[in-house]
Amino acid sequence: MDSLLAAIRAAAAEELSRGLPLLSLRQYPWGVGPYLFRDSAELGELRIEPLYPVGKALLSLVRARALPVAVVARPCEVRQLVEMAKRQQVQPADVRILTFSCDSAQAQVCRCEEPGTTSLGWPELVVIGEESAQPAAAAIALPEDPAERRRFWAAQFAKCIKCYGCRNVCPMCFCEHCELEDPLWVERGKLLPGLPMFHLIRAMHMSARCTACRQCEAACPAHIPLTALYDALRQEVGSLLGYRPGASLAQRPPLSLSLREAPMQTGRH
Repeated sequence: MDSLLAAIRAAAAEELSRGLPLLSLRQYPWGVGPYLFRDSAELGELRIEPLYPVGKALLSLVRARALPVAVVARPCEVRQLVEMAKRQQVQPADVRILTFSCDSAQAQVCRCEEPGTTSLGWPELVVIGEESAQPAAAAIALPEDPAERRRFWAAQFAKCIKCYGCRNVCPMCFCEHCELEDPLWVERGKLLPGLPMFHLIRAMHMSARCTACRQCEAACPAHIPLTALYDALRQEVGSLLGYRPGASLAQRPPLSLSLREAPMQTGRH
């Protein structure tokens, strides 16, 4: 890890010498957090752990018009940026990515099927280090029987405290106003939602977007295995429609889901 971090810092110094600021993690006195490096003298504080939502931090720069920029990103995060680019949230010409393969230990923690860098489809991409990880089994085993599976998810969704942490941390949830806060979908005034519409609709939105970064699951204080649901839906989309989120900028998403197009809206018929 020390040699990989040194190589990333050296590559970061090259980007700074070209005049590109660099988005990565930095060691602060209080901990580690996102930082926009502009001075190579600061790179001794650059870190690559822990995991954090790179896409969310990049969106802040997009909205502040602080581009172009270089970004340190893991393979799952590169795939996130591919999906964000397809949805006009970021322009590939504005973002140069420094990426590296996760190690086997991190792949096991994230249950990552694609920890390597060999199949990444970003035009401005600098690969650092060697492929070092073995793919892990992605899916948590779910009940085979449909009735048992419904009971399993009903019990999981009943733990939800409606904190919106899964949405807030997800780089693929980039709307400035979230329609899922509409009382039509999430009943106000009750801590536990009566119907899990928020989770079911969000899962459908993730079916052709999720790149399995596991940030939503890590953020959930109720420990709901959200990515088991997203993994299952993503696999169905891959099987039925031949689409793998984040694989290619040229491949158009097969699903276009918008609550604005829904047949029911509050106050509308």
